[in-house]
Amino acid sequence: VLSLLSLAGSLAAQTLSVSATSLSFSSALGGASQTQTLNVTSSGASLTFAIFPNVSWLTTTPNSGSTPSAVTVTVNPSSLPAQTYNGTLEIINVNTPSNTVYVAVTLVVSAVGASPSALSFSYQFGASLPATQGITLTGSATTYIASASTNWLTVTSSGNTPGLVAVSLNSAASALAAGTYNGTITITPATGPPKIGRA
Repeated sequence: VLSLLSLAGSLAAQTLSVSATSLSFSSALGGASQTQTLNVTSSGASLTFAIFPNVSWLTTTPNSGSTPSAVTVTVNPSSLPAQTYNGTLEIINVNTPSNTVYVAVTLVVSAVGASPSALSFSYQFGASLPATQGITLTGSATTYIASASTNWLTVTSSGNTPGLVAVSLNSAASALAAGTYNGTITITPATGPPKIGRA
């Protein structure tokens, strides 16, 4: 009896889990497929799982297997209009269907692509401000507006795409204490969701 109780307790402890409960992707209009890795694991002994995406632009490889397993999550934005899309991966413990895990997947398709997605400036107090850097915009021909989240960054406030957004430090940077500072540049095309970069 003690042996059976111990076995039952061991089986009950087999719980499915994932390395992330949400994944985010961003693409320009007509962009190529993108992937991220999701680790599917379990407590206790290995168990069998199956994955069910709820939208056609979202797939996984493999779509079933045994834990532990590294699953490749793929989004295909190539035929999607510019907007924000939400999907879900339903990951089921085949032996115990009530033990189901959900992973939320967000895909932002923008009419405009921005590269690079991050910029870095280095400034020494008393020295000249560093050179201006640029963000290249690609994609549909449209107009955009751009803004910076901090007063020490200056960006080209509007323009046309394809084009270039100039990003630079301004005199407010000279008043900052020594340290590392982060800012965000938001580029909003006339159509579709915004592209967000960091500096």
